[in-house]
Amino acid sequence: MRNTLLLILIFGVIALFGSRMIGVDSQPERGQLAPDFSVARNDTTVSLHDLRGKYVLLDFWSSADANSRLKSNEYNTLPITDTGRLRRLSVNFDRSEELFNEIVNRDHLHPDEQYFAGQSDLDKLIQDYGVTQGYNSYLIDPQGKIIAINPDNNYLSQYFKMRPALSYK
Repeated sequence: MRNTLLLILIFGVIALFGSRMIGVDSQPERGQLAPDFSVARNDTTVSLHDLRGKYVLLDFWSSADANSRLKSNEYNTLPITDTGRLRRLSVNFDRSEELFNEIVNRDHLHPDEQYFAGQSDLDKLIQDYGVTQGYNSYLIDPQGKIIAINPDNNYLSQYFKMRPALSYK
């Protein structure tokens, strides 16, 4: 009887943890290669792979998640320009492209850094970046490796002060 209860308990724990892991989208971690994707805006398509050779500040945001929207606005004030080796790629997950465009205008975001994740891009981004677990931002090095997750402007400014090839406003 004791062995039976022990087996039931073991199988229960395996079932519990196994079912929690099925279908869970994992988020990339520091030191990993950033999963490649592409997003389109009007007549422009950009892929993460195309930006190799530059540092990339990638952030995901949605109007439904106030923290991600505030963080995206904070990055908008970053004093590092993309005339050096840093590019910003900001991807929005709102349901409506009209809402996205209105927020870009109202928040005075740089439109050439903002992309709307349309239906064709959405599923891949959710799977590769685990966006259902939160809207993260990533600093990606020129080789495509993630070097920081959710960096703030102070961290970014300090990081790039040590790399003089990048320009500042």
